[in-house]
Amino acid sequence: MAFSQGSFAKVWRFEDKGKYSVVEMSTSRRDRETDEYKTDFSSKFVKFLGKAHEHLADLQENGRIKITSCAVTVEPGQDGKWYTNFLVYGFENADEAGASSPRVSNTAVEDESDQFVASVDPRFPNEEDDDLPF
Repeated sequence: MAFSQGSFAKVWRFEDKGKYSVVEMSTSRRDRETDEYKTDFSSKFVKFLGKAHEHLADLQENGRIKITSCAVTVEPGQDGKWYTNFLVYGFENADEAGASSPRVSNTAVEDESDQFVASVDPRFPNEEDDDLPF
């Protein structure tokens, strides 16, 4: 499962930008044929907004999270190019012995630009792996 609600992710680094944080994070999945983990999402520019931004300070760098509320938008930039934005509104801390503990509610939230939280696409099954590589 890539960047989506219910995904587990590794938060490598983050920087507080005032009203939001910019986070470097990645997700992985286990290849059932080789039993190896492969990165299926990686970005240095994921924005944590609202409650996720507020509670990010409680998370250590190189920490693991479970995304509970997120969205993906595509918008034109001032240069005329289109940019994909990955937004996280809620997460749970997943560092405590593989169990997740609630850190942020997964209640739908709007940020200041009226962007809404995306829901999970039912066409993609929710695969949960007990042995995460991080």
